[in-house]
Amino acid sequence: MIIMINGAFGSGKTSAANMLQPLIENSMIYDPEEIGYMLRNLIPEDVRKEDERTDDFQDIELWRILTVKTAKEVKQKYNKHLIVPMTIYKEQYFEYIYNG
Repeated sequence: MIIMINGAFGSGKTSAANMLQPLIENSMIYDPEEIGYMLRNLIPEDVRKEDERTDDFQDIELWRILTVKTAKEVKQKYNKHLIVPMTIYKEQYFEYIYNG
């Protein structure tokens, strides 16, 4: 099972995830922001495609790909339910991640 908690910045998604996690046996919090931070540090802006040169790491196509692939691998390897707190405000990005 994957539970996505989507909402506005600062609305309490992470707090809700932290309260929910102990109530769902065999679960863990999976935060895609960590992948975004890694990519932001790993791929310099001048290397990114022009449409990826924004302040939002969600615009980096590799973030969307790795978010989905990493979730699948973590679920498979550790057999855990994932709780995913993340603001995804662009519908196409949400659909990509939601549909895996």
